[in-house]
Order: sequence, then structure tokens, then C-alpha cells
Amino acid sequence: MTISYLDMLGRLILATILGGIIGYERESSHHYAGLRTHMLVSVSAALIGLGSIILFNQYKHMTTMDPLRVGAQVISGIGFLGAGAILKTGSTIRGLTTAASLWGVAAIGLFTGLGIVIPTLMATLIIYLSLDLAKYTDHLVQKKAFLSIDIFAEDVIGQIGEIGSILFNHGVSIKKINIENLDGNEIIIHLLVEAPHLESVGSLTKELQKASGVKSINIE
Repeated sequence: MTISYLDMLGRLILATILGGIIGYERESSHHYAGLRTHMLVSVSAALIGLGSIILFNQYKHMTTMDPLRVGAQVISGIGFLGAGAILKTGSTIRGLTTAASLWGVAAIGLFTGLGIVIPTLMATLIIYLSLDLAKYTDHLVQKKAFLSIDIFAEDVIGQIGEIGSILFNHGVSIKKINIENLDGNEIIIHLLVEAPHLESVGSLTKELQKASGVKSINIE
């Protein structure tokens, strides 16, 4: 079956949108692989899926090639990009969820390109909800021995002491701290903390958000 150029364009646009939905959630949570990365992965995978079908249609009378063999390499190849999203800080490993979302987006893009639209829409919804709803279920998670905390804030005098007091009151001790300077007066405070007695990540997040200059927080 020949695919029209309009159909090709529709599949590529849909793959870009679906990848963007997952990427938006990652970027809103301040992860390094965000909107643009997920969009590019999805549309590129869709192009490979489309290309495999086109090549098969052009040469099916000359060869017995399997059109899915090209697309199958997307699933294994995305592992290299996913590995780049994983960071190890001390005893804490971060980025596994983002790496998994990139792998999922590659699959979504690939099968969108192959024309399998309804399952990809379902998968996009499930992945997005899985990532988004996890933010509101921290109180159900088992206690963690170590946490990695990124605090996005304006640089304010006495801020570190205030944050340290909040962590101490929650039974959390700072093991490692690093401050990254951004544009202007913006900073990111990277913390590796030990939290053996932490009752709720959600309550800690709420308290930290009240600290001077704090704009947003990411805890893993």
C-alpha cells in the first residue's frame, strides 16, 4: 500500500506532538532531557518507521527484506541516548525515569510512523499519567535512605541555613551540597541527603518551597 505525502506528514506531526507531551512533563519537572529532546526522538523514530515501509514498498518485488528490521534498531539504539540521561551522584542514581521515558517515546514515534496510531495514543496517555501522578503519591512510597534534591531559587542571604534547618527538622542530614550559578541571580542548589527517618517526601517539599527565594524543587 502506497502512503501519500499528506499521510506521511500527518504521522510525523503526530509523533512530534506525542513526544512533546511526554517531554513537557519531563521539562516541567526540571529534567535535563525535556521537551525538545523527546520531540526529536519521537519524530526521528517515526521517520525511520516511515522509511522502512517506503523502502519495502519500493523493493518488495526485488527482495524479501523485512521492513521491521530497520525500525528494530531504534529500540536498541535509543539506549545510548538514555544512558546519557542517567547521572550518578555519590550513592544516588538519577535519570532512570527520564531514560525510560525516552525509550518509551522512541517506541511511540516508531509505531506512529508505521501507522499504528491508536495504541500509541493509549501509550502516550499511560506514560504521561504515570509520570505526572507519581508526584502526588510520594507519601505512599517506602522510606528512602538517600535522596537527591535540586532546588531552583534566587540567591538570597541566609538561604542555605534556612534550608538546612528545614532538613534537620525532618530528620534529614546533608551529605553533599553543590551550588550551580545560572543567569543573573538564579541558582540551583544540588543536595545529596540521608533521610532514614523521613515520613513524607511531600511534606518536606512543601516546607522547602517556603524557604526564601525558592522557586521549584525536584526530589528523587
